[in-house]
Amino acid sequence: HELPAYPVEAIDPTGAGDALAGGFLGHLAQHLPAGGSTVPPLPDLVAALSWGMVCASFAVEQPGLSGLVGMTHATLYDRMSRYQLIVAA
Repeated sequence: HELPAYPVEAIDPTGAGDALAGGFLGHLAQHLPAGGSTVPPLPDLVAALSWGMVCASFAVEQPGLSGLVGMTHATLYDRMSRYQLIVAA
């Protein structure tokens, strides 16, 4: 399954991989049953990767970790809503 990057002007890739991993794993941690060792279904993996892509987009649009520091719950969910429209197109 392929997902595009969220369209931002990339300034600095510092932290992009860590942000992607954090968004991915954070989503899985919130949405999978506790204590299970099963492989998540594809829709859960795609959703987790989408969250990772959105988190990474904050990391690359400013130098260093500035983009991640400025990210809020509201801006994250707003960007995810926009990303879902891009992916659905």
